[in-house]
Order: sequence, then C-alpha cells, then structure tokens
Amino acid sequence: MSVWDANPHIPPPFDKRSGPSRPAPVPLEADGGRGLFLVCQFAYAWGGYPLGDDLFGVNGKLLWCELGAPTADARRLLL
Repeated sequence: MSVWDANPHIPPPFDKRSGPSRPAPVPLEADGGRGLFLVCQFAYAWGGYPLGDDLFGVNGKLLWCELGAPTADARRLLL
C-alpha cells in the first residue's frame, strides 16, 4: 500500500534514519498521531521516497508499507 502528498518531509521511521524502528505510542487523550504507529504495528516492511518535480508535484513524498505475512525470504531480510 502507498500514499503520497506534496509535503517533502518523510517522518520517522519511514525515513530509515537512526532511531527507533517504530514510532512511539501517543497518549490516550491525544487527538491524533496514531496513523503511522498503527501502520508500523501491522506492516512488516515500510519506507519512504522523496518525489521530484515531475511525478506528483513539487518536492512531495511517497510512503509505503507491506501488509500480510512475510515470505521466508522477506523474514530473513528483516532479521
């Protein structure tokens, strides 16, 4: 599954920078901030790509994730 927008900022952990491999849970009383946390809880692989000036707009991004049980080959890559 993938989504895109015109904002160039790729949020962690989709940016693959050092740090936690999953976003921290948000407080129960928070009005938002659960989307990426939920994706990372149910997806076994995810990432983000910056987009150039030609595909979906100026300096946007594409975030993607893979859902479902990983294959044996994919499990080896994730370990």
